[in-house]
Formats: sequence, structure tokens, C-alpha cells
Amino acid sequence: MVFEPALFDDFDKPTFVFLLLDIGGCMDGDNIRILNKAVETMITYFKKATNQNRMSIHLSVITFDNHAKLHIPLQPVENVTWCNLSAGGGTNLADALVMVKTMIEDRCAVPSRAYRPVVLLVSGGYPNDGWEKSMNDFINTGRSSKCDRMSLLIGDSSATSVMEKFLQGSINSVFFASNADDIATFFHFAERYILNHRPVVPEEPRPIIPFPFGDITDATGAGSTIVMASDDMDDE
Repeated sequence: MVFEPALFDDFDKPTFVFLLLDIGGCMDGDNIRILNKAVETMITYFKKATNQNRMSIHLSVITFDNHAKLHIPLQPVENVTWCNLSAGGGTNLADALVMVKTMIEDRCAVPSRAYRPVVLLVSGGYPNDGWEKSMNDFINTGRSSKCDRMSLLIGDSSATSVMEKFLQGSINSVFFASNADDIATFFHFAERYILNHRPVVPEEPRPIIPFPFGDITDATGAGSTIVMASDDMDDE
């Protein structure tokens, strides 16, 4: 049998995906219902991709209302079983950022050989007081500062500045969902984004993928594009 390294590279070099999901009272009703379906669909999509393309995707889901909770511990996506979320309470983004940063900084959990982790933040309102320090630590210090970040703001434009802060230093834009159906649209696009989260030859420009849907916009009200971040995670 001839050894073909291309068959093993992507499987041995995992992609880590972290979902930070607001389940406070602002997400009640259609928002939480469609969020549950969108995440479940994403998990199914990732499972098929790992089987068909010999990819390795690890997923963790952190939720936040009055407290941050580890809804799905970090594990290979093929082992994940989704349990629906319910909404109520506050918006404790600070503790959620601390929790995900702790996992990313752990080199046993996220090894240096992995692709740069992708962190998706979905929120429907302004966070509880005290989020600024956790946000600054996440985006400016340690390994978490190297993550590829995306964010979706649902309904409440007052939190735009918070979501923009999360993307500080990133080439991505905040996306705004004007209604619950836009949540599913965003997650569908995020699936494509993450599955294209692969390295390219450094001398080549990063591919730009236009956002293909008309109803969802960035927080400025304009259409948007996503530029793929292709760097690997490292231990500098």
C-alpha cells in the first residue's frame, strides 16, 4: 500500500469550534426555537463532513443567562448529542468568555498542531455589567487572541458595540439578524465558513467569500463578506 499523506493531514490536524450562545430572556420565543434547530443542523452537517472528507472537528457549546454553563464539553463532533436550550434570565457574557478562554489556553485541550479555533458569539441583548475585562482579556491576551471570531446580534442594536468589540482585530463584521429566521441563515453560512477553515499556501491571498443571503446584514446595515483566516494555532 502506498502511503498518501494527504489522506491523513486534515484528520490529524483538528479544527476546534466554540459556540457562545445567549439564552437570556431576550432569546425567548422564536429566537431560542430557531437557535436550537440551527445548532442541531450544524452538528449534523459537521458529522457528515467528518465522515466524507476525513476531517476532524471538535465542538464545545457554552451558554449564558444569569450564569455561564458548559452545555457541551469539548469533544469530537461525531460524539455530540444535542439537547435543546430554553431561554430566561440575564446575559452573563463575562463568565462565558472566561470559560471559553480557559479551554483555549489549555494546550492539552487545544493542541498547537490544531487549526486556529473558531469562536461564534450569538447574542440577543446587552450583557450584564462587568463584561469589559473578560472581553479585553479574551481578544488581547494569550492564545484566545489568535482565534477566528464571528458574531451574530439578534434584534437589539444597542449591543452592537459589544459585538464589535468581540471582533476587534478581526477581519470579520458583526452580522445582524432582524428576525428569528435570520439565525438559521447565519448558521448555514457559518457551516461553510468553518469547513473552509483550512490553511492555504502562505503566498496566496486569502479567499473572500461573499455572504450570499439578502436578508441578513452586518451591523452597519450593509452587505458583508467573510475573509477566511487560514493561520494555524501555535504556542507563541
